Amino acid sequence: MERILSLGAPYVVTQMAPDSDFTLKEQAYKDQGKSLTNGEEADPYDLKSGWVGYMRAEGRHITVDLGSIKNITEVSGRFLHNPTMGVLMPREVQVSASLDNINFYFIGSANNKKPLFTPGPLAEKYIIKTEPVLARYVRVSFLTDVWTFLDQIEVRGNLEGEGKALSIVKPIIKTLPKEESPKPYLAAATGMKHLVLIYSGEKFNWQKSDFLPYVGYLNPETLISEDYLFDGFLFLPYGKTIDGYSFNHAGEKPSTWKHWQNYLDSLFKEGQNLSALDLAVGTLKENLDLPNYRVKVEIAIPYPSPKQSGFGELAGEAISFNLEDQDTALNNRVQAIKLYIDNTLERYKLASYKNLEIVAFYWLEENVSYSSTPKEAELIRRTAEIVHQNGFAFHWIPFVQAEGFREWREFGFDLAMMQPNYFFHPNAKEERLENNAQLAQKYGLSVEIEVSNQVFQSEDYRQRFKKYLQNAAKYNFTNSLLGYYQDTNLFGLAALSNDPQKREIYDWVYRFVRQGKAPR
Repeated sequence: MERILSLGAPYVVTQMAPDSDFTLKEQAYKDQGKSLTNGEEADPYDLKSGWVGYMRAEGRHITVDLGSIKNITEVSGRFLHNPTMGVLMPREVQVSASLDNINFYFIGSANNKKPLFTPGPLAEKYIIKTEPVLARYVRVSFLTDVWTFLDQIEVRGNLEGEGKALSIVKPIIKTLPKEESPKPYLAAATGMKHLVLIYSGEKFNWQKSDFLPYVGYLNPETLISEDYLFDGFLFLPYGKTIDGYSFNHAGEKPSTWKHWQNYLDSLFKEGQNLSALDLAVGTLKENLDLPNYRVKVEIAIPYPSPKQSGFGELAGEAISFNLEDQDTALNNRVQAIKLYIDNTLERYKLASYKNLEIVAFYWLEENVSYSSTPKEAELIRRTAEIVHQNGFAFHWIPFVQAEGFREWREFGFDLAMMQPNYFFHPNAKEERLENNAQLAQKYGLSVEIEVSNQVFQSEDYRQRFKKYLQNAAKYNFTNSLLGYYQDTNLFGLAALSNDPQKREIYDWVYRFVRQGKAPR
């Protein structure tokens, strides 16, 4: 007779990539003591009714101790799904078992049966049935996208008959991603190693003098460039315009075609931004006698928000992204992106820059919102096709463990790096950098270096920035493409500062970029 073997059983929850900041946030939805094996189902409409919340940290292993060796036939887990709150049912739940809590053997898995943008709240039960096996410890494993909420784990067994020994069950096999053949549109981006983010638009537009400390290393006495510095420049708009319109998903006022055009106007205006960079590289070439040198450029693609019902007129037709007809909404979003890319390339061709080479387009949105937007993955794949048809690489920088970071290749991205988001979060510990680096390596991404003006204000933030450089060197990301996020023109301010501590930030960056040496 089959019965529940796990009722009241103790268990241990293990973060796959331990992170104290995420652990702290989980305290709002913490386990009240055997919440997962007490036999009581929680209310999907009430998070405080017995749900236990797990935030990011890669995923969780939950190991249930049955107390003695039992004959196991079924394992299940009941998960909450409420995408408006960032609570997503797992894409897959895996179950493994052990006799000694050391050697675990895979016994089955179950996948979600509904799209992640399915409205909630609702509870989904994942059931994994198996031929009877003998085990004492049962481990339920799942990856997290944002939040994962769980209320019950049940292990069932049959008291009659004999289970198979775990030694004959096939163990979990780790598979490595297949090596991909080089892609022709990546050729131009090959060789770019240090990509600095250049935010511009209404709030700040770069001049030639602003770029000089970036294209070349400025001597502290003469302020004349005496070596290269950054070889890649990513141009992207601020998240919001002065009047509050968003170029990304944030806010209730999504940007329109007019805002996209205004950004391109500022980007290609003579004497600023791209033009200013071209002039600055020209000066570097004269100083270093480098007649053939050029820097590589990426251009960001604003996010066509599904909230936008009045994007503007394209080809004489009023365009909306907010439609019940999801296919039409998707086609309208793709049409806007294609027109933006075409417009960008036309302007770039007319500008005839001598010292710049556009090599990639950049996806501005920092996560793939499966949970809130139908056909989001399809939007990105179709954007990738447009980018590739024009002969360019497609680049993405998700925030730490954002939705979709593991599957970045499946969306058509050619280059990806993950933000650790360590610098800006006081509760985040150095483990965040370690986990971010290890996950990046595991899934084939690089990482982003992050710094804000706080680095000028306290020793704690100086040390945080230093740890970024040390971590990137430790994990050998200096041999891949690295991104550098800064507060507007922070590195330039550091280069020109008379304050030795501020100037030292610039020198750290130079030695790291050109010599691969992190400060001690």
